[in-house]
Amino acid sequence: MTSVLFCKHGGLIMPVTSGQEKCVEDNVVTDISEETGGGKGISKKALRVLMELEILDNYSFEKGYLVIEDGKLIGIKPHLAGDGFVTVGFGDCLREGDLEFYMAPERVSRISGPLSDKVSEYDRIKDTVIPVDICFEKLIQDVSPLYEKAKTDFEEKGLILSQNQLDALCIIKYQCYTIGDEAFNEILGDCDRVALYNDILEKHGKNGNFEYRTNIEMNIFFGDGSDESYETERGLSDIIVEPLEEYYEK
Repeated sequence: MTSVLFCKHGGLIMPVTSGQEKCVEDNVVTDISEETGGGKGISKKALRVLMELEILDNYSFEKGYLVIEDGKLIGIKPHLAGDGFVTVGFGDCLREGDLEFYMAPERVSRISGPLSDKVSEYDRIKDTVIPVDICFEKLIQDVSPLYEKAKTDFEEKGLILSQNQLDALCIIKYQCYTIGDEAFNEILGDCDRVALYNDILEKHGKNGNFEYRTNIEMNIFFGDGSDESYETERGLSDIIVEPLEEYYEK
């Protein structure tokens, strides 16, 4: 931790962590926090739920968005979610700066076709295939700060949430960008399921699959952390299990 390197562009390079405290368990993607009884990162079970809610379902399969080989997902094609944006990967709605991630030299050479964030160019990019590990890498990049924000927001109020509660809030934040002040206050006030469910729907409406998604999130938040509480009825998690495991073996 006391080591220092000189940067050829100027300045000093100093470590911010020793890297000796990381502990990876079967169901957790990042560090474990023993004091709080929960992880510092979203669990693998929650990641699978999020992937199922965003793209891994029969609708996406029937539409041809999923590229499957030998029963496993190997890539995902761009699709339109009906919100006026192009969506790629696991619910990554392309916005300013997102394309830079995919266009990085180490990734763009592996993407089979052009990409664009313009809906008007969808016909040109609709058959582009993005390898699943790139899609997953972007999901982790996008979901990690949301998890940390949810965790920090409640810890600042002196409230420590369990892993399944943080998982649920992270999924809600990823899908809606926020759980809303009303839902936040309900949680602080030791809310019940009906109150939180109604607050989230009041904030974001009931269009499309939103009621279905919100029920899944509530099952996780108010569940006991068991596999059953993370189940989705319409998902295709079996096609992502192996790629997910392979990603963490790298």
